[in-house]
Amino acid sequence: MPHSLNTLCLLLLCSLSLNAEPRNWTSTSGSKIEATYLGSFDEDLWFESANDQRQLLKMPAKYISAADLALIETKEVSPQIDPKTIDSTDASISLLENLFKTKVTEPIGSTAPLEAALNSLVDNIPQTDESKVAIKLHRKVDEAATRTETITGPTVYACLQSLAEAHELKWSIRKGTLNVRPR
Repeated sequence: MPHSLNTLCLLLLCSLSLNAEPRNWTSTSGSKIEATYLGSFDEDLWFESANDQRQLLKMPAKYISAADLALIETKEVSPQIDPKTIDSTDASISLLENLFKTKVTEPIGSTAPLEAALNSLVDNIPQTDESKVAIKLHRKVDEAATRTETITGPTVYACLQSLAEAHELKWSIRKGTLNVRPR
């Protein structure tokens, strides 16, 4: 491979990894928080804090500094969650928020079938009759698949991401239902 092509590939990889790294975000009042930009959902910009708890932070765009908004608008900082991951109904946004806020009480064992692992994650999310969380597995997802290691994480979102990576899955939220399918 020519040297210039190697350099171009290296720069591209570095720029992609920089976007995923937490950075300091500044509010219009001058306060700062270290977080990763997740995306714009509903009327808010969403961030994941860089602390150990990986908290979900929502902020109306009007409270983010003009310089930081410019980074988002020019796509110098890319969202980690594609806006197409959820639809715009309140149930979907609420479910996404619950994935971030709900702590996982027990690690998911390495021999649990995929469907059982997903159900145990959903069991952590507080549910009411109005906000029942449903899981829809794509027909090509192997429901008997097992992981090679125990999955732990501070939140349901972190565990769901680990589970998706381990099984090469994609997930989305449509009308309050968690949809799981192969990549």
